[in-house]
Amino acid sequence: MLTEGATLVSRGITSGAGLISIPLTVQYLGTERFAIWLILSSFLSWASIADLGLASSLTNILASVDSKNDKKVAQYAILDTFYSLLILSFTTGGVCLAAFSLISRQRVVNVTAFSAVMDIPSAVIVAMLLIILCFLLSIPRQIYGAYQEGYSYQAWSTLGSILGISGLWIAVNNYGMQTS
Repeated sequence: MLTEGATLVSRGITSGAGLISIPLTVQYLGTERFAIWLILSSFLSWASIADLGLASSLTNILASVDSKNDKKVAQYAILDTFYSLLILSFTTGGVCLAAFSLISRQRVVNVTAFSAVMDIPSAVIVAMLLIILCFLLSIPRQIYGAYQEGYSYQAWSTLGSILGISGLWIAVNNYGMQTS
C-alpha cells in the first residue's frame, strides 16, 4: 500500500515536472534546438526500455534468493546485471554513434539554423551517455522492488524530478533566452 501511494505521488510530480519543463525548455532553447531536444528525449525514452529484460529478471532472482537469505548469490546477481547492462549500453551507444556518423544530421532533425546544426553532435553524445546511465540506474528500482521497498525508489525518483525541474528553472532564469 505504501509503494502504491508513493508511486502515485511520484508519477504525479514527474508528470507535472514534464509539463512545466516543456515551456521552459522551448523558451530557453528556441524552436529548432527544442526539436533536437524532443527527438533525443523520445529516443532516450525508447532506449530506457531496451535492456532486454535484464533489470526485470534481477527482481525475480533477488526475491527468490531473499527467501533463502543467500546474500552471496544476491550480490553476484546484482554484479552480473550491472556488467551485462554496462556492456549492453556501451554496445548500444557505439552502434548509435556509428549510425549517427553515417546519416545526414540536418535531414534527420530538419533544422536550418547553423547554431542548432552545430549543437547536434554534442547533444547526441550527451544522449548516449544518458542511455548508459538509464540502463545502469534501472538496477536500484529492481532491487527496491525485490525487497518490497518500492516506496524508497519512488521517494528518490520524486526527489530527482523536483531537482531536475528546479535545475532547469535556475538555468533558464540565470542564462536567459537563447536564439536558434
